[in-house]
Amino acid sequence: MTRIAHSLATLSVLLLAAECQAQKLPIKMQGKRVSFSAKSTAGQTVTFTHVPATEGQRVDQSTKTKSSLQTTYQQSGQVISSDSKNETIKQRRIVTVLETVAQSGTAAVQVKYEAATKKTHGRLLLATSKPQPVAGKAYVVRRVAEELVVSYPDGSAPPPAELGIVKVTMQSVGKKNPLANFLNGRTVRLGEVLTLPKEVGDELIGAWLGKDALPVTVKMVKVQNLTTATGSVPAATFEIQMGCQDADGEPTVSSSGQITVGILNCRTLNLKMAANVDLTEQRGPDGASFTVANVGDVEMEMSASYR
Repeated sequence: MTRIAHSLATLSVLLLAAECQAQKLPIKMQGKRVSFSAKSTAGQTVTFTHVPATEGQRVDQSTKTKSSLQTTYQQSGQVISSDSKNETIKQRRIVTVLETVAQSGTAAVQVKYEAATKKTHGRLLLATSKPQPVAGKAYVVRRVAEELVVSYPDGSAPPPAELGIVKVTMQSVGKKNPLANFLNGRTVRLGEVLTLPKEVGDELIGAWLGKDALPVTVKMVKVQNLTTATGSVPAATFEIQMGCQDADGEPTVSSSGQITVGILNCRTLNLKMAANVDLTEQRGPDGASFTVANVGDVEMEMSASYR
């Protein structure tokens, strides 16, 4: 998967940090305890509450990432090679919280990849569909300072091919959920547009691509009782827009989509993002550097069930 697709994957896991199961807390709307109807009402307001993770809690995550990119390599103004590549990655994983800390919530988890497949085809590639090396395996993941430490449950180290996949999909471990922190205690009106602090965009996408993040905006477009595997959950759906730009101020990645979060706990329930990519970077040592240009689209879908 390209770094652009990795960036959307990182976004999804940061927003889908393994939160705890909802407590039975009353939701107040205009000072009254309410039950949400299936239809949103103009002027409706809700107040969000973030509930931290607790040990032993579990989340079932299903993800799908699709990328369609044209990649061109240039050196000294000449095209070295060019290729198009389409890739679809599907995963279903079960994440169990092992340890928590007050500062960041989840400190260590066990993740079991119940299913993980990768389908690839391109102009120079034959179509292939095969399990990823993490399929059917479990790992313990913990954050030590800024680094993720990954091992098998018996303490032994996985090979690099597995390690890379686990680190990308488990980036949320040891980090706060940036959207949950922003919404916690905040009252939001249906249709209201909110601009998140710039550091949120830097954390979600800018730092990963080495670019300057554009403002992240969210608009609450729906309030409902959402049916999940564990029952009906009061939830709010936001439209979200984000991206980043190069040093000249030219947009390089523009991403938009929808995210649905629980009102009682700020847990991400569903996420669907799409990004338009026009990204150029320099690689290689001085005197032998070359340019890599990626142009295309990336899509990410994710859903979660909490137990």
